[in-house]
Amino acid sequence: SRAHRPLVTKVDGDSMRIRSLLLGAAATLVGASAANAYERNGWYIGLEGGWNMIEDTNAVAVFDPDVGLNTTTTGDIVFSDGWAAIATVGHHFGRNWRWEVEVGYRSNDFDLTTGQVTEWSGMLNVLYDIPLTNSFALSLGLGAGADNMEVEGGEGFQDREWNFAYQGIAGLTWAVSDRFDLFANYRYFRVSEPEFESRVVGPNGLLTIEMDDVVKHTAT
Repeated sequence: SRAHRPLVTKVDGDSMRIRSLLLGAAATLVGASAANAYERNGWYIGLEGGWNMIEDTNAVAVFDPDVGLNTTTTGDIVFSDGWAAIATVGHHFGRNWRWEVEVGYRSNDFDLTTGQVTEWSGMLNVLYDIPLTNSFALSLGLGAGADNMEVEGGEGFQDREWNFAYQGIAGLTWAVSDRFDLFANYRYFRVSEPEFESRVVGPNGLLTIEMDDVVKHTAT
């Protein structure tokens, strides 16, 4: 073995160079594997269901009675937790980017008074998927569109209005198979200053409700 020591020492430099080449190749393979982790292409459809919460919303109510003077009331409208159902059709177009068209339905009751808020929304979203492993990805996105909100309250109040809406989206996706994903999403959904108007009874008159932006948190 002593006779081989100089040979081992002489080859040691070459061994280090070979080791460096191997480590570089391994790093390249790992990088390529990470780049190909959770890769999706083509069209997809999605279905979601879950919880919907509306933040307390400041509003101004103006009552114009058939007889008498107008009265103005200002305060917060408080909502109970409700539910949401959302359907999407989208397309992955490479480099982890995708776009989708979203149709949503949400339903909440008023917390302190009798009444209900229901709404349909149509949004166009752009999202970016960040691969975490071969099976998991973090998704971040933005969307804009329109929200059709209907308010039903006491004394016969009922009105439906379209308003501009926008949202931020964050989600975690698990690729169960090549063609099937399970995911959990959170949406920060904001409707721009809706206004409603309806005739009411007892006393008879016209009631107008002007709200600040309505903020909703949806987890599906």
